[in-house]
Amino acid sequence: MLYNLAQFMSSPHFSIFDDSDDHETDNYFLYSSHFEGNNSENEVYSAALGLIQLINGASAINIGFNDYNNRGDISVRKLIYSKTDQPRDENWHYANKDDNTPPSNPFIGKEDKSRHINPYSHLTTSLVELSLENEDVFNIVRQVAFGFDWRNLYCIWDTVSYYCGGSKKAISDLGLDEGKIKSFTGTVNNFEALGLDARHGVMGWKIPKKIVSHKDAIDIINEVVKAYLFNNYLVFIRKMKKEWV
Repeated sequence: MLYNLAQFMSSPHFSIFDDSDDHETDNYFLYSSHFEGNNSENEVYSAALGLIQLINGASAINIGFNDYNNRGDISVRKLIYSKTDQPRDENWHYANKDDNTPPSNPFIGKEDKSRHINPYSHLTTSLVELSLENEDVFNIVRQVAFGFDWRNLYCIWDTVSYYCGGSKKAISDLGLDEGKIKSFTGTVNNFEALGLDARHGVMGWKIPKKIVSHKDAIDIINEVVKAYLFNNYLVFIRKMKKEWV
């Protein structure tokens, strides 16, 4: 995933690269113009975590939740900085980072204004770009990055339903399979079916007639998210991919 981000995708908000000759290193660097000139290590680290969160969520939507889940996400290992414009190796320094720092909105500075960088050339960078000014995309992509346990899958469904105006409207407007959605919600809410992984505790409810596996639940919510984003933004993404000059 890091190789693809480094080699085939461009964004005004970040670049990922490695400095090896053979491009087979496991160590990649993340750069963002949003962090330039910011002297707060904690603020930059928090924003970097937020940026990674968006990249992870967008990547999961692009390649599919189960596939992404098998590959694993990307994370920040170290924070380095330099106070010179064209730093040499000796000009780089390690910054202190607090592992308890939460992710925050990464758009804290100025984006790269180069017209040669078209974020709409790829779905992953398109979603990061759309997150800048669209609250629904920002929240859905971040929610996806949080993982695919049963409870977060339901949180994703909650978020999409909210932006659609309710669960019934989400099903109708997005052309979702109502039977699959009911099987998913019936499973995730039921303690007898999932035990401690369920959204609810012991309620005395019987196990639903139709329950779904965790893998199938991930696929169902994957379909929900893609249906929402494509229904609302695919035409715009295609338009911008052609018109970006």
